[in-house]
Amino acid sequence: MQPPREGHGETAASEARDRRVLLLGGSVRTAAESASRGGFTVVAADRFGDTDTLAATARHLPFGTPDDLVAALDRLPSMPTVIVGGLEGAAEMVERLSQRHPVLGPSWETHLGLRDPDRLHELVAGCGLSVPEFCRPDGTADVPPSGPDWLWKRLDSSGGLGVTWAGRDVDPVGPATNRAAGYFQRWVPGRPLGLTYLGDGGTARLLGVFRLSFVRRGGGRLPFVYAGAFGPVAVSPKTEERMRGLGPVIARAFGLRGLFNIDVIAGRSGELCLLEVNPRWSGTSDLVESSLRQHEVRTVGAERSPFSLFRTHWEFLRGRRLGGEDSAFQDAWPLGGDRPTRPGDREHSTTDRWWKRVAFSDREGRFSRQRLDAVSAACPLDIRIGDLPADGHPVAPGEPIVSVTCKLAGVGRSPAAFPVTTLRRLMAAVRDTILPASSPRMPASSPRVPEASPACPNHPPG
Repeated sequence: MQPPREGHGETAASEARDRRVLLLGGSVRTAAESASRGGFTVVAADRFGDTDTLAATARHLPFGTPDDLVAALDRLPSMPTVIVGGLEGAAEMVERLSQRHPVLGPSWETHLGLRDPDRLHELVAGCGLSVPEFCRPDGTADVPPSGPDWLWKRLDSSGGLGVTWAGRDVDPVGPATNRAAGYFQRWVPGRPLGLTYLGDGGTARLLGVFRLSFVRRGGGRLPFVYAGAFGPVAVSPKTEERMRGLGPVIARAFGLRGLFNIDVIAGRSGELCLLEVNPRWSGTSDLVESSLRQHEVRTVGAERSPFSLFRTHWEFLRGRRLGGEDSAFQDAWPLGGDRPTRPGDREHSTTDRWWKRVAFSDREGRFSRQRLDAVSAACPLDIRIGDLPADGHPVAPGEPIVSVTCKLAGVGRSPAAFPVTTLRRLMAAVRDTILPASSPRMPASSPRVPEASPACPNHPPG
């Protein structure tokens, strides 16, 4: 990933106005590619400006300061705008740009309501879910509750970048722990899952369930930074019933349209605990799109047209409703293939699954596209590498390099079918694409991905 460059291309004057869209977010690459596939002319602004993002857009603007971005957007023709993510702390900027570019999606008041643990607790109790125990700072009593398992959760962040251990990393009387900034939340053990829904303001359909992965960044100060996902995964019929019932309750209460994502923790005994709701395109939306495309191919024999989940998102943001014609989005849609039939059964499925990871750099240096191409060519798996920085781009320790998505056919049939060793070596080889800044250009003949490696009957690597 890389900072953006100025003035990438120009939107042609002859493009139809109703097919132009402005995408804003921390990283818009997957949404931009889906929108382009859906026939949109995409204008985008994000924090990276990766080469594949530029390829999917007619024009790309660097994020810069809020004033600079708003000024640049004011010079563009008015066009519908979709927030992709990573702007939870930019309410004022979004309000300013919306005066010229109409923003599709929930208001910022709705965003705040979705992050109110009191409101969520009231809503989910009837769905058989809970929310983690929480505590708000109050006046002078801005001290975290006693115990080692409390987190401080900021309201103006996403992707885990605003979640820290309360007792170790948060000043108990500092300005960061005021009531408006966030709240304390007790850590909940279990398996993190991301649930993707499609809403029409009054109800919602569950499109997929994905297992989420996180990494520690910032020397351990940020323990839950989003790093990828795996799925779709199957769940028990009882759990699926509760998941399917949750989406309509949230969509109806907040009037949510289009895609929205709910993160939950699944406990050992089947209990579900709701962590947060994100009413936007999310980090698993591209995996949901791939799974839906596969479902269409297997049910009708071929894609009727290039499937674009963003186009569906757009149509529902503009008022489309779920109904009989939306056969691809009915509750009968398979979440993760055949469900376990007995407690303790492992997942069995003929459904392909997708494994996605963000590769973070463990060193300072410059990105080598030549080395990455060699890594990709040597890998025996069906992979796609995205969020590509420019060749030679400087990368600091802890920064994202690229994202890696791997299609895994039928891995649910046997846990031994998951190529854990190959994937771990693949990620190590991707990290090796960061070369010392002072070194001469190195040959691309030394990727550490084996031609084949033994499968390992473990869970997917985190």
